[in-house]
Amino acid sequence: MVTKMALPLADNVDIFFIGEDWKGKIDFLKEYCEVICLQRTEGISSTEIKKLLKSLASLSELVRLLPTLPKEEIIKAFEIIEQIKLNLE
Repeated sequence: MVTKMALPLADNVDIFFIGEDWKGKIDFLKEYCEVICLQRTEGISSTEIKKLLKSLASLSELVRLLPTLPKEEIIKAFEIIEQIKLNLE
């Protein structure tokens, strides 16, 4: 697996964008590509965006599988989700 820091080396990247919290920690990459540190955007969390994208991918997989699942299993799954929702309120 290629780490985030090795990407410019592995993929011949010309410009590497990264959050300002990495400023000064990756200066060695400047030898291989331009490094641009972006300021943090208030209220935007890359971690939350990643979680959302993963859940959307999971949802997409579920939608793809739905036609192959027995109707009873789908109904039971939705009943469980509804119960969890009620417990969280």
